[in-house]
Amino acid sequence: MPVRSVHGDFTKATPDAVYDVVFSNPPYVRHHAIGSNEKVRLQNLLQDTLGIRISGLAGLYCHFMLLSYLWMKPGAVGAWLIPSEWMTVNYGSALRDFLTRKVKLLRIHRFDAEDVRFSDALVSSCVVWFENAPPCDEPVRFTFGADIENPERERQVRIADLHAAQKWPPQRAGRRVGSRLGEHFVIRRGIATGDNGYFVLSEADVQRMRIPMRFLKPMLPSPRYLTVDRVTADGKGVPTNARRQFLFDCTGHSEGEFPDSVRKYLEVGACTTGKKKLCSSRNVWYEQEQRQPTQFLCSYMGRGDGTSSPVRFILNDSKAIVANSFLMLYPKAELKDILSSNDGCEEEVWRMLANIPSADIKACGRSYGGGLYKVEPKELANVPCDALSDWIHAHV
Repeated sequence: MPVRSVHGDFTKATPDAVYDVVFSNPPYVRHHAIGSNEKVRLQNLLQDTLGIRISGLAGLYCHFMLLSYLWMKPGAVGAWLIPSEWMTVNYGSALRDFLTRKVKLLRIHRFDAEDVRFSDALVSSCVVWFENAPPCDEPVRFTFGADIENPERERQVRIADLHAAQKWPPQRAGRRVGSRLGEHFVIRRGIATGDNGYFVLSEADVQRMRIPMRFLKPMLPSPRYLTVDRVTADGKGVPTNARRQFLFDCTGHSEGEFPDSVRKYLEVGACTTGKKKLCSSRNVWYEQEQRQPTQFLCSYMGRGDGTSSPVRFILNDSKAIVANSFLMLYPKAELKDILSSNDGCEEEVWRMLANIPSADIKACGRSYGGGLYKVEPKELANVPCDALSDWIHAHV
């Protein structure tokens, strides 16, 4: 059979459902790089042709896989090499529903997160096989490892279990669901300044520009530059064993309160930082999100081997706040009461957080290429913490 090569935009081509097999490694284009008009076109196309409403956060590969169904004749098989993040993120729900309700899902093979298959993108990868046939009760094969033909691990999962799971593969049946961190902490991301280079000032910057302390808040450096796991402080709450830097924050102050030094610095930023995306979307470009300091912090992204955790828990004895490279854990009422009435208990809590098994954190978070893991606030809230829960109950 002669090979015919067609150069064009697959999403704009007229579907022809005559193909027995579809092999694809679609372009990895994140949603940020899809223009707003193009994104709406693709969303409407899927809605009109398949009745599927896909999130605006979905990457281009999700659109490609869904649209391929229109090119497959009954009984045709599709095999896709794609990033694996769709299995664990909210925007992947449309793809997960499609694979369990529209077609017959055969197998998903996931490569090790440290095994980067795309040289130009730091993503973990998987291969998905499905058949253009109605879903059935046959279990789906989930395999893992460097070799598709000889996987290191294999597991069969019922379609019903996939329907009920928010992340794939779902937890094994029978696993005890105990206490979660979200029962004891309110978890929030650190602040997004809009321009760290402008709003985060060194101690030398503060002294040189003569910015009064009432317009400044101590701020910890990112996890990459924070070399300690317990932050100590001076009498004013400024860190003593971490880089001393400050958030320039005029929130809550009227312009009439600004000294000349503050006015001059705002004039410097108005034409540059003030026009950046996040800053320009605010009512007042230089106002900042407000966060109270907390003693318990977690780096939300990192790497870990088979035993070490991909994230770090930090005990913060200072009044410093953090940027959005950290998650901030605020104790809820019961734990807060215990900490306020028992000196030194915060260290016990910190050590229990630090001793949460790496596997539990990885199971609740999401993985990327090169062994990179990320844990969002809701995901951290879902991490098991039976030891901490037992400790709290013993102190009530």
